[in-house]
Amino acid sequence: MVLILRPMGVSYHRDFHMDSNIWDGILGNLSILGVIAEQPKSLSLGEWHRPEAENALEEWTAWITPIFEYLGRALHKETKIVVDANEEKETVQVLEKAIPGRPRFQRMPMADIIFKRGRFSLESGYWDDDGPTSCRDIINDCDYDYYYSD
Repeated sequence: MVLILRPMGVSYHRDFHMDSNIWDGILGNLSILGVIAEQPKSLSLGEWHRPEAENALEEWTAWITPIFEYLGRALHKETKIVVDANEEKETVQVLEKAIPGRPRFQRMPMADIIFKRGRFSLESGYWDDDGPTSCRDIINDCDYDYYYSD
């Protein structure tokens, strides 16, 4: 199982918690848990001089710490926790503090698209003006509407 924790969406707020009625049964049976943990973009760009970047770190830390503390309690001691944190030192420090000695940090190929690295890097040409490559990039608008009309 792979959890993707990103600083966006409906679950990204301080009041979010993992419901133990749902998750205990799932997590208690895992031998390996993969986690892709993304910190806010402004942090990974090194913009520490901006006040909103510091607030973003505090908000993100307040959000992800209880999630990892819960994972540490809900998973068996033998369960391996493999984390791709995109080698961000802040992420590694926060997660190590939440469950010391449990996470093993490494790159996961499936995280490349989230972190825009490797073949999904900004330099690769995968990302263009309107997002990832899609069929709209190879079919002109007239033909697209013909083939994919409602």
